[in-house]
Amino acid sequence: MKKIKNLKEFSTSAARFEGANLLCPGCAHSIIVREVLNATNDDLVRAASTGCLEVCT
Repeated sequence: MKKIKNLKEFSTSAARFEGANLLCPGCAHSIIVREVLNATNDDLVRAASTGCLEVCT
């Protein structure tokens, strides 16, 4: 099992979810996905029903 990033690694890592999207400012979907993707360097597959996150990204 790989280690999850500590706070310093997390804050200095490159973004894996681009901020340029058409989601509402402060949208919980984009915040959650960005935080989960930035928490690890592993390749992740995210699946969800079609909604604003899938349409706007």
